Amino acid sequence: MFYKKEKFKKRVYEFVDSNEKFEKKMKLLPVDFEKPWWQIIWSQKGYASFIIFVQVSWSVSDALFPIMLAYAVNQQSIAIFLSVVGLRLFLTWLYNIMFHYNAIFQIQTMSSVEYEANKYFLTVDPIHHSTKSYDE
Repeated sequence: MFYKKEKFKKRVYEFVDSNEKFEKKMKLLPVDFEKPWWQIIWSQKGYASFIIFVQVSWSVSDALFPIMLAYAVNQQSIAIFLSVVGLRLFLTWLYNIMFHYNAIFQIQTMSSVEYEANKYFLTVDPIHHSTKSYDE
């Protein structure tokens, strides 16, 4: 199969990497383990708000789409029908954009917590954590 070939995988990876440019958009955020767990999420409230807004809008639209479509057909109105279809296309486009920002949000959060945890443990007991065998 074509998707199992290394050359294909490399071309796809390079294409996505060149278009998404994640490394320029992500940064490590400071994490204080003395503060509540949601502090890292609060520091990214723009990403979190956008993701929640799009998810809720998509869910409501997904539930009401058949009803709105049936209403447009029942009213025999092309304007209502085109509005419903246009809204659905717009929310689909917004939902796909949300995936990009969701990836940034999740990876930035996980990487920041992981980095700060490693930094903390290496300062607490550097000899044990740098020479520890994983077979134990």
